[in-house]
Amino acid sequence: MNIHVAIIAEKNDLTALGVASELNDLGVESTTLNYLDLRTVTHDFQRGFPKSFSSLWLRWLKTRPTETLVEKHDHVEMQAAFTGLLLEADVPTVPTPLCNLKARNKLIQLRRAEKHFNVPKWIFSSEKSVISESFSWGNQSIIYKPLSASLIDLEDKLFAQAKPREIQLDQIIHYGESDDTAPLFLQQRIDSVADIRVVIIGRKVFAVRIQKNSDILDSRLEWLDSAENYSLVQLPMALHDAILAYQAELGLNFGCMDFLVDKQGDYWFLEVNVGGQFSWLQFMLARQGIDCNLSKEVALLLAGKEPLLVV
Repeated sequence: MNIHVAIIAEKNDLTALGVASELNDLGVESTTLNYLDLRTVTHDFQRGFPKSFSSLWLRWLKTRPTETLVEKHDHVEMQAAFTGLLLEADVPTVPTPLCNLKARNKLIQLRRAEKHFNVPKWIFSSEKSVISESFSWGNQSIIYKPLSASLIDLEDKLFAQAKPREIQLDQIIHYGESDDTAPLFLQQRIDSVADIRVVIIGRKVFAVRIQKNSDILDSRLEWLDSAENYSLVQLPMALHDAILAYQAELGLNFGCMDFLVDKQGDYWFLEVNVGGQFSWLQFMLARQGIDCNLSKEVALLLAGKEPLLVV
């Protein structure tokens, strides 16, 4: 039986390109697709997703910027159709589209995570009293995290703001005074000494420790000058097992988890990204002579040469 893997991703996704290259080295054919390919791929899509694929890796689907309302409509229509095709694709999918949708929601992630890990305190509320009370968690600031890529009007230009940022109480003291205010997702800030990026591929767990040089929220912003801060580490067995249990509960055969390590050595769960990037981890470790070919591990999983965690 010929193996043909579909990779649902942007054409310039470095992580997807790395896995495609490893599949090629294994003698496995792969095709990268996204919703824009509905215009060019020859197939009667009314009959469903092509059955010529033996497995499918769902990286992500996002609507690209458009110049006109007509183009935007076309893109939204194609994305909706493509999502429908994926939901009923009759091939093994990593992860399944339904699990992908659930696992991308931060509120679902955290509610499930509280059964397995230390999780920083968090709220999702538009009530002024609840928001103000969150600053009694012990820090002078807390972390605001958008649940999606929201648009912000700044000097007559729209920007997508999807990154967490630190805020002070005086910045949101009046938030919640209007009846039409959207709820905020706020989380306790943990004073940490390192980030842990965990890549879960089927039943295998790979953990990279990133030592922090500053109080910056995302240590990846320093990554170009800090290869020596990256190290491949073994997690405590209890945490290793909890990670696999969490993945299984969400129905995931792939994911990238982010943890913080505090000064006491405790691990704090932040999030899981079902379409997480890992090529930069390989690059940083390789600069130190450490071989960690995560792309090959994913390729082996998609080719059916490594067992799935969730069948």
